[in-house]
Amino acid sequence: MIKFILIIGLFMKAVIANSISRDEQFALSRDGFGRNNPDELFSGFFAPWPFVLYLLAGTFGFISLVSILAYTMGICRNPKK
Repeated sequence: MIKFILIIGLFMKAVIANSISRDEQFALSRDGFGRNNPDELFSGFFAPWPFVLYLLAGTFGFISLVSILAYTMGICRNPKK
């Protein structure tokens, strides 16, 4: 009887150890959207976030350059009275 209980206990432990919990599956998906490979955008050629950051930096750099040029040319200054 004790051997039977021991065998059942070991079997249950193996079944519980082999099942992956929801939190482990979420952690293994790497990005939280359930994709197996989050780098599949552009076949992993470059990561999308640095591209977005460079695009934002370029946009704000262009805006600041236009603002500086407008200020030096007198477009944004108050007219002298």
